[in-house]
Amino acid sequence: EMVFRRFVELGRVAVVNYGPDAGKLCVIVDVIDQNRALVDGPFRETREDKKQGKLVEGLGMSRQAVNFKRLVLTDLVVKGVGNGTRSGTLEAMLHDQNILERWNKTAWAKKLIAKKARAQLNDFQRFHATALRRQRAAIVRRKYKEIVAEQRK
Repeated sequence: EMVFRRFVELGRVAVVNYGPDAGKLCVIVDVIDQNRALVDGPFRETREDKKQGKLVEGLGMSRQAVNFKRLVLTDLVVKGVGNGTRSGTLEAMLHDQNILERWNKTAWAKKLIAKKARAQLNDFQRFHATALRRQRAAIVRRKYKEIVAEQRK
């Protein structure tokens, strides 16, 4: 079995990890050389996504060359992407293959949502979250002690 499962290929969905587009989703539409790829991020945000608080990455990411060091490959691949597929065609493929919904279901996307939510907390909300975490830990500790005490009998 192969050690690597995520390869640079046309249609591979990636996340930009550095620079002004950090955290945005993109799709590899062409490989320029061994260091760079042409990527496009034609995702659009809908009103429903805003209401539901879904993470819609890639907004405003234009077609551009990105160094592979700035990309983290995901397990998602858009089928049917050819060399230099146009943005409109790519957006239709993303919609047809439910790439954004599949991305939002991954643990990676959920962690990004949680990280973004934590970053937007004010001082009191951080304090409140810490207090709730301590209460939960106390309850778990108490139950654990009860279980251990019962097993010793």
